[in-house]
Amino acid sequence: MTRRAPHRGGFTLFEVLGVILVTAFVVGAATNYYIDLSRASNRAASNTRDIRRATAILDRVARDFESTLLVVKPPETDPLAHPWLFVAEARYGESGADHIKFITRNFQPRRSEEHESDLTVVAYTVRASEDDDTLEVYRWTDPRLPDGLDRTFPSQDDDAAVLLAEGLVDFGVRFTGEDGEEKDTWDSTMLVESSSLPASVEITVGMADPNTSGEDPDDVVRYSRRVVLPVRPIDLEALLQGDNLGGGVEEDEEEGEEDERGSGGGTDENPSGLTLGDCIDVPALIEAAQATMPALVGYIQASLSRPWSEVEGMIPDELAPFVLSSPGCQ
Repeated sequence: MTRRAPHRGGFTLFEVLGVILVTAFVVGAATNYYIDLSRASNRAASNTRDIRRATAILDRVARDFESTLLVVKPPETDPLAHPWLFVAEARYGESGADHIKFITRNFQPRRSEEHESDLTVVAYTVRASEDDDTLEVYRWTDPRLPDGLDRTFPSQDDDAAVLLAEGLVDFGVRFTGEDGEEKDTWDSTMLVESSSLPASVEITVGMADPNTSGEDPDDVVRYSRRVVLPVRPIDLEALLQGDNLGGGVEEDEEEGEEDERGSGGGTDENPSGLTLGDCIDVPALIEAAQATMPALVGYIQASLSRPWSEVEGMIPDELAPFVLSSPGCQ
């Protein structure tokens, strides 16, 4: 009787190939999943980074516009001697003005013995980068008002110009007037918009869409913010002259008041007999304001004879340090 050899178990060639094929499918599917997940994560990170960049740019520009200040030019004043302005020109961007110059009140004076105003001249300028087709945004500041009108925009090479953003596809500001009309430019020095400010501005920042190849010009993600300008143009001459307090007085009455003030007596309208000139340290004011508030000093000098009782509640914050502590002036 012949004895059979024991049967040994094993995998056939088809079984081995089947296992390899299934494993390849699983590994391929897992690899594609992780690749897609990585791409999605990178896109999300890129989107978040762009949103943060855009938000930082919009915050910086919005703070300047929220503090915008403009003083109305008196009719008899030479336009070239009036430094207050709000000028915006469109040169590069598709979303409005990209060269803007105006005056704000967000300058933080240094702690020193010298009197400094919180006024500062701000300018935003845009230029094309040298390496590619993107835009660069520069912010320029000067905490001194010029002696006269200066509509020129500073160069990006100026020491006071700081690179605010680069790699942008678009940057612009549009303006809405009091009548609701939208404009791409503004010029408070011209007759049409003389001594006027927009009611609001819309700031737009455009960046390349990270989810596209970037070859299509329309592949741009734009971030916008609308800012209301809370402070309207200030007519300092009307305030300091008391034009908003009612009708004027006859010349003979003014002469009589001046005579009484000169003798130290008061009147019904000015019981204390004190004038603006009596309660303001004029020499110190002029010395401190030569570089920061030349226009304001001119208005003050023209109003030194006004009764203190009429103007004491209208003194700007910049003049508070110069108010004397004499009786009747506080």
